[in-house]
Amino acid sequence: RNDRSVLQRAVEACSAGPPPRFMRRPSSSSLTFPVIFDLVGQSPREFGGNTSIKDYETWVQAVFDTMFTTSKTIPHLKGQVESEGKSAMRRVLEVATYRDEALSAESLRQVCKEFALGERKDDWDILLSIVKLNPDAFLLSEDGKELLDQILEKTKGSDSLTDEDREVAVEFIALLAEGYAQARDLSSFVKTWLHYLDSPKSEGKLDPLWAQEELAGTVASLVQSSLNANQLAELVAWLSEQEASAARVFLLEALSRGVAREEFIDAANMKIFDAIMAQKVSKKDAPLISACRWSDAARTLAEGTLEEAGRVWSRVGSHLKKTLKKSGVDGEDTFAAFECCVAAWLSNYLEGADEEETSKLVCSFLGKLEEDASSESRRRYISWILEEEPRLVSMVVDKTGKVPGIILSLVKPTPGDDSAGLRHAATVGKVLLKECDTGNQKLTDTLIDTVIKVIKESEAGTFQPSTKDAVLFLLNAPMETLSRSQREATMKTLTSHVPRTSNKAGPLGVDYWEPVLSLMVKLMNEPTFYEGMSFSHLETVGAVLVSTTGDDAEAQRLFSLLYDLAVLTIRQMASGNLDSREKTYLSDAKAVLQEKAADGDTVVRLVLLRAFLATVQESKTAPRLEKAGLDFSGLGDDLFQMASSVATAGKWRGKKLLALLFALSALDSMGRDSVKQAVASAVKPLVKTSDKLVDEGIQAGWSIRMFLADHFLESLESPFQIELDMEISETGEVIGPPSKSQFSANKSNP
Repeated sequence: RNDRSVLQRAVEACSAGPPPRFMRRPSSSSLTFPVIFDLVGQSPREFGGNTSIKDYETWVQAVFDTMFTTSKTIPHLKGQVESEGKSAMRRVLEVATYRDEALSAESLRQVCKEFALGERKDDWDILLSIVKLNPDAFLLSEDGKELLDQILEKTKGSDSLTDEDREVAVEFIALLAEGYAQARDLSSFVKTWLHYLDSPKSEGKLDPLWAQEELAGTVASLVQSSLNANQLAELVAWLSEQEASAARVFLLEALSRGVAREEFIDAANMKIFDAIMAQKVSKKDAPLISACRWSDAARTLAEGTLEEAGRVWSRVGSHLKKTLKKSGVDGEDTFAAFECCVAAWLSNYLEGADEEETSKLVCSFLGKLEEDASSESRRRYISWILEEEPRLVSMVVDKTGKVPGIILSLVKPTPGDDSAGLRHAATVGKVLLKECDTGNQKLTDTLIDTVIKVIKESEAGTFQPSTKDAVLFLLNAPMETLSRSQREATMKTLTSHVPRTSNKAGPLGVDYWEPVLSLMVKLMNEPTFYEGMSFSHLETVGAVLVSTTGDDAEAQRLFSLLYDLAVLTIRQMASGNLDSREKTYLSDAKAVLQEKAADGDTVVRLVLLRAFLATVQESKTAPRLEKAGLDFSGLGDDLFQMASSVATAGKWRGKKLLALLFALSALDSMGRDSVKQAVASAVKPLVKTSDKLVDEGIQAGWSIRMFLADHFLESLESPFQIELDMEISETGEVIGPPSKSQFSANKSNP
């Protein structure tokens, strides 16, 4: 590091000569300079030892300066779009930015002069890298400020910029704003912003490059961290005196977005509003400027006192009425006006003098939205209501006695276009999550009843997106929002929706039945005795699941849900008062379970038998059932025989493998001696099957091995040995992630 001549010779050697014959471009310097600079950045840093942070930064700076000096001497060959030196430095700057190196403002200014600024076209990629590395390159010296003026002047009337350069230029300006904020001088940037925002081509228009949302959002995020309340008030006062009316409104609205803390609200909230409204509202105003007015007014209403809300409404009310009544719903200014009107109603709710007027305006506009043919426009308003102001839905219900049609439209399939369905099921669920706390039962009842009707009207056994979305809606709804009658109506609808013959279930996959079964399980967690409730419903569901497409893991999840559903349903019938309804249900269940199962229904019978026995044999339930004359003792033998038969059948693949897993699970809960005696003949085939499945990375292999380890440990020499092959360095350290990882059934001793 101390011998800079070595560095100089290395850099010069890398830049010498033409590019290799097989490469047209880039030249050797374009390839080697960024690589060398990256290697320099990776050099060891023993902070606190012989190498200090300052030494490292000095070394990196020296390498950068050497590369820059050498790059200037690389000739611009005929036919090249740009010099190889410029290309090399652009890539070096990209590496420096990625590594967040500390480079001096002076050296970056020199790079800017040499390579970034051109007579015809500036290199915005280089400029962006410079401002990322050190914005002080443009802020702390007169030389830097002159450079910045040159750069910003070229943004005026940015038609000459390509779309790509325009995007980079906006990012450059946003980072420049952050640089001013770090220097505690955001006010100076805002004044510069005003100068360039006012379009030189047309009075009252904004320069499109400087009117980007990204820039406005950046400045808003910097207000409270870089200004105090007094400085903000002074800046607002300065802006209110400027002549550029449209630009002034745009800037003031951006500043108002950044006002959140109480001291800032007190110091500037009404001042910003008054400064914006000092410019009279005109039909000639651009939609963007009108939207800025309404957005700031909405913010002022939301954050101000009731008295201030009255002042604001007196200034904007008449103009808002005209906008909401006469303008199309898809306009940016109309959307902002609606937000403002909602804010006015919220600020006057229950006790404000303007509550009646503002509520009528909001309800009237919602009716206008229902009539609008553009679903895209409606979707924007609906999303805003549900995500930003869900309370509005309850307020409208209280005011009008009915749920807004645009909200109900979310839980109804569009006629002739079922794919529209409940596209916003999850979003509407947020309303229920929030609104159930308000106690607006009319709202939740209307929505839930409408959703249940969607399921009821769908054709049994068909894949309809609206049906699935309705199920997801109810699945996401809080349990407390579902009344008992709604739970029972939903269960009746869901069971009647299941096709009575399994061959109709082909098109319905796991993505449909998993939420359906999950909803059934959720509903049966509470007392739910629906009309016509029968044990055969569980068997019908199971038969459909057998025909459902999906892999083994998915099928196991579905049948596990069926087991949970069966346990909850049977428990409700067995643990309450054993009246005629309950006795009939349990007797019918026994009769069904004693029938011979068809070959394809083995897994269903295993699941239901196990669920039934697990429930009726519970300590508190069994004595009551015996007293009522209900004897289910023989079913235990049936389950044992069926499970043993499956466990010794062999050739476990597909549905047979699924049946094996549930059979082993059932046997796990039975007497160990009986299980060992019944399954002993199948141990070797089970071990072989387990080994093969584990080698293939299938989880079922481990489930079988767990059963064998519990009942036949002697058959497994090392049942849970795990081998991991890793790359190891000469010193014995792991130098990378495993090159191969496998779980194997190694028969050798560990």
